[in-house]
Amino acid sequence: MRTLLVLALLSLVTAACSSPIQGTPTDAGITTDANITTTASRPDRSPASQDTVTLTFINHATTPLNIYWLTFEGDEKLYQTLAPQATYDQPTYVGHIWIARTPDGKETARITASRDQVEVVID
Repeated sequence: MRTLLVLALLSLVTAACSSPIQGTPTDAGITTDANITTTASRPDRSPASQDTVTLTFINHATTPLNIYWLTFEGDEKLYQTLAPQATYDQPTYVGHIWIARTPDGKETARITASRDQVEVVID
C-alpha cells in the first residue's frame, strides 16, 4: 500500500515538472544580438554572481525604452527610462538579466549580462 502511494506521488511530481511553464513570452518582435535572448526558454530570474560588468544600452528606437532588472525573485525592477537615441551605462553582474520594454509594455530585448558583449544596441 505504501509503495503504491509513493509511486502515485512520484508520478504526479514527474508530470508537474515536465509540463510547460505558463506565461512564457514568445520571441516575436524581440531584437536579436549576440547576448540578447530570443527563445521562449528564458531564465525566469537573475542568478547570484560576484563577477562585475558594465552594460551600455544604446536606444536606436524612436520611442523611449524602460530598462528593467530581473530580480533574484523573478520580478522586474525599473532602473532607467532611456530616451530615443540615448545611451545609458548600467553596472551589473555577469549572468544578470535585463529587459527593455516600450512604454506600453512590449518587450523589445532581454539581455543576459556577459563579458563577451557589453554594448547592447536596441533598434
